[in-house]
Amino acid sequence: MLAGLVGELLHLLGSVEVAIVIAAVTGGWEADGRLVSESDQDREAFAFLCELDPVFTLRFEDESVVAVTVHPTDGHRRFSLTECTGPFSDIEPRNFQCSW
Repeated sequence: MLAGLVGELLHLLGSVEVAIVIAAVTGGWEADGRLVSESDQDREAFAFLCELDPVFTLRFEDESVVAVTVHPTDGHRRFSLTECTGPFSDIEPRNFQCSW
């Protein structure tokens, strides 16, 4: 599954392509992802967005959404996602657009 990471406040803050794998597990789900590009520019853009606020909206083609927290690893080249239960910042969450 490929997804585009979009930082939206009033302007586009950054955009990087990511690959995400979501798996059903006992009692819920788990998700891991990575940056598709290996460029330092994409890694830095992703790191900036995560440091600004790690809460993103995982948005699917059927328009369903779930707020997730991004947990970067490997120098912001890989990450895991967990469901965000709050508290939420005053900043509108950014979007992971998911297509299957």
